[in-house]
Amino acid sequence: MSTRSISLIELLAVLAITSVITGYALFWSGDWIAKKRANATVTSFAAAVHLARHTAIVGNVPVTFCPTAVDRCGPRNTWHEGAIIFVDHNRNRRIDTNDYRVKGIPRLTDGTRVYWRSFRNRSYLRFTAKGLTDWQNGNFLFCDERGQQPRLLILNSAGRMYFSLDSNRDGVHEDAQGRAVVCR
Repeated sequence: MSTRSISLIELLAVLAITSVITGYALFWSGDWIAKKRANATVTSFAAAVHLARHTAIVGNVPVTFCPTAVDRCGPRNTWHEGAIIFVDHNRNRRIDTNDYRVKGIPRLTDGTRVYWRSFRNRSYLRFTAKGLTDWQNGNFLFCDERGQQPRLLILNSAGRMYFSLDSNRDGVHEDAQGRAVVCR
C-alpha cells in the first residue's frame, strides 16, 4: 500500500486557482450587493408613496409626503435625511392640531441620496383626497455614494408608479424615454 503526498507545486497550483476564483466571487458579489441595496431603497420609497396615496384615498383627505427632520416639510433634496407622510388638512406642509403623522421614514444610512423632481418644482409630494398627485408628474432619483447604481421611481399625475428598468441588459437603468439614468 502506497501513500501519496502532495507536492509543493501541486499545493501552489491549487492555491492559485482558489485565489482567482475567490477574487472573481468577491468582485461580483460587491456589485450584486450594491444592486440589491439600490433596489431595496427604491422599493421602500415605492411602498411609502403607495401608503401616502392609499391613506389619501381611504381617508378622503390630502396627504403630504416630504423630506423632514421635524413635524414639517424640510428643504428640497434632503430626502436621504428622513421623510414623513402625514395628513395635511390645510395643506400648509406642517403637522397642525387637526393633522396626524401616518409614517416616518428613517434616515438612509448607506450613503444613498434621493432627489425629487416634479412638474411643479415642489420639494414635496402631495396626494389629493382622490389619490391624484396635485398635478405633480415627477420622479425620485436614487444615487448611491459612488453614483454607480442610479434608479428612478417615476410617478404620473394619477399617482401611478413606474420603476426604471435595464431593458437592454447593459447594467444601466433607462428612463421612460430610453435614456440612461445618471446621477448629477
